Order: sequence, then C-alpha cells, then structure tokens
Amino acid sequence: MYRVLLVQPERLFLTMFSRELRNNGYEVFAADNAEGAMDCVRAVQPEIVICNFWVRPSQNELAMIQAIREADADVPIVVVLREHVLACVAELMDNGASLVVARSLGGHQMAALVDRIAHALQKRRAIADSEAVEANVGVADAAWSPAFHVNAI
Repeated sequence: MYRVLLVQPERLFLTMFSRELRNNGYEVFAADNAEGAMDCVRAVQPEIVICNFWVRPSQNELAMIQAIREADADVPIVVVLREHVLACVAELMDNGASLVVARSLGGHQMAALVDRIAHALQKRRAIADSEAVEANVGVADAAWSPAFHVNAI
C-alpha cells in the first residue's frame, strides 16, 4: 500500500496512530521531531505525510514542511491541529501544507483520513495514466482537468 510518514511529537500518540495505520495496511514511518522526519523523507520518500501538532508548529516544524514540499512537490502534506491553534493555518499553507484539519483525531479517524488521501492519490494516478495514454494516441480532451481533492472528514 502507501508509505506514510507520521510526524507526532508525543510518543504515546505516535505509537497509537502508527499501529492503527499499520493495521489498515499502510507502511508507516514515524518521527517525533522535524529532524527525524527529514531523515525519513530522504530515506523512504513517503507518499503521504501526516503532521499531528497539538500546539502551534515551531519554526523547525514549519521549515520541515517547507523542505518536504521542496523535496516532493506532489506529496500530500496534511497537518492536523487542535482548534485552539488555528491562527497559524495560513502560515502552514504558505510553507507547503496541502490540507489543514482542525480537530483532534483518534486512531480510527486518523486511519480514515489517510484512507481518503490514498483514495484521492489512486484517482490522481489513474488520471495521469489515462492522460499519458491519450497523449500517446493523440487524443486530448481540453475539459479534462485532474485535481487533487480530499473530502472533509
């Protein structure tokens, strides 16, 4: 299935979320800080990145998001925040986050979120494959426009 990088500063939750995602068939790589996350990005090139921050992200965490985005312009980077830190949403998006979820998630909810992202990635890949086939046979449909979209939880 998909390689998921889970960045969660609290070890207890990192273990819980990692276990839930593995139980749902994902290959999970976990990091409890920005440096560990960047090491993981370089080593395994994750296909989905989930950052679960309970407090306002630090400058290191913002730099991590920006560095991940620079390393892979297409990887979905989802930041999960508690509602009380919503003031930093624009800053997160400016630094490369694909989606910001403003709520606390339990293990099952985290797995459901990753499932939706994986489904969207499958659609995006199918569209890209279809476009490659169309380009090879000279068929083009100007109305066809791929987009990455994840429905709200």
